Amino acid sequence: MVHFAFPLILLAQDAESPKFALLVGVDKYANLSPAEQLDGSANDIELIRSVLVNRFDFPEDNIIQRTNEAATGDGIRAAFAELLQRIDRFPEDGPLAQVYFHFSGHGSQIADQAEGHEDRDEPDGFDETLVPYDAERQ
Repeated sequence: MVHFAFPLILLAQDAESPKFALLVGVDKYANLSPAEQLDGSANDIELIRSVLVNRFDFPEDNIIQRTNEAATGDGIRAAFAELLQRIDRFPEDGPLAQVYFHFSGHGSQIADQAEGHEDRDEPDGFDETLVPYDAERQ
C-alpha cells in the first residue's frame, strides 16, 4: 500500500488560524482485480481524523472525507473544490489557513513531460499519481 500524505507538522499553532483537512481512503477499487484490493485504507482515514481533531484541534466540520465509492476521480476533485470554497470564506487579511491532505490507497506513475519540455521536472521521467476508486488500472 502506498500512502501519500504531508507530514503532520503544522505551522504556528495559532489558535485563530483556521484548520482544514481533506482525507481520502480507498480500500476497494471497482475495476481492479481481487489481488489489487486493499484492506485498511478507510480505517487509516478514521485514525488520521481522530489525530487531527484530538491532537491538533481541527474542527470536525472542517474535515472532508472521501472513502471507497465516494473517492472517484471526480469525487476527489469535487472534494478539493469544496475545500477551497471553505478556505475562501475566510478573510484574505486574516491568519493563514492550515491545510492537511491525506491519501491512503494505491499510488502509481505516469510519464512526465517529454524531455526538453519546460515542465519536465522528474529526473526519473515519471510523475507520481493517486489511484481513485474508479481507476481503470493501477
